[in-house]
Amino acid sequence: SFKPFGVGNEQPLFLLEATPQQIRRIGADGQHLKLQFYQHGEMVEAIGFDFGKFAPFISQGAAVSVVGELQLNEWNGNVTVQLNVKDLAVAEWQLFDYRGKRHLSNVLPYIQHYKHNVIVSNSLEDVKEIASLENVEVITYDDDEHFFNKTEVLYIYDLPPDLERLETILACTKPESVHVNFQATEDAFLEPVPSREKFKKVYAYLAQYDTITFNRHLPHMMKLTKLTKEEISFILRVFYELEFISVKHDVITLNRHAEKRDLAMSKTYQKRLTQSEVERVLYYSTYDELKNWLKDRLSQSSKEEISHGL
Repeated sequence: SFKPFGVGNEQPLFLLEATPQQIRRIGADGQHLKLQFYQHGEMVEAIGFDFGKFAPFISQGAAVSVVGELQLNEWNGNVTVQLNVKDLAVAEWQLFDYRGKRHLSNVLPYIQHYKHNVIVSNSLEDVKEIASLENVEVITYDDDEHFFNKTEVLYIYDLPPDLERLETILACTKPESVHVNFQATEDAFLEPVPSREKFKKVYAYLAQYDTITFNRHLPHMMKLTKLTKEEISFILRVFYELEFISVKHDVITLNRHAEKRDLAMSKTYQKRLTQSEVERVLYYSTYDELKNWLKDRLSQSSKEEISHGL
């Protein structure tokens, strides 16, 4: 049992540094915070009275430093050790994952808490509700990087056109935490670039006729090549860019004397490859994979800054 504390025998404070397996707001209005820590099969609870408002600021898998007083908690005849939280902090870099949940309501509590917030979006129109706030700076992927400022929190509201552009933004803004709020709109990763064999099938079909009418021949082409309408349309766009075919209204003509070019020379082909890679790394990755990718880029930019400083 704990000894009585008082004058000359002050109650000691204990420091607990660990990753909570559960973070929960409790109480009638969620004003209190409950953390559960597990190690070697043992569980320790930490209760922070009036700390409930800090729950959203502790990300998944983040190590927390908790200072508090030990107490005995008795419930239904079971006695457990409980830490009464007096203060807590998260020192490490944090990722808050709201992928597929593109709602401003998810970011407002954080924007109201921090002095410096940067939101990167494809369109200012999408975030106009909060763009006017004094502590918010909105940038787009097309903006000049020389105007990007360091921030406490970076909110990635849309997927970037390529990974390199996001790496540049991370290096310039040097955020202490990152929120991802984007969703995949192209599904390029789930609908990958057609194989070269599929390109050959469409070319072979065109070679049989020289000239076809797209809408009239499409069902037959789909049946013969066993490709979807989307795959055929994509392949034809690539062929058009490479000047393998000419298109006038609905009529497609094969250019048998076209210069030989690699498929990778097509902008449409390259864009799909890039989109697929962006979605694979940023959207369809696990929480840990995404966090490590972002962390590595921020770490790399810090090393380069130190190197340039020397």
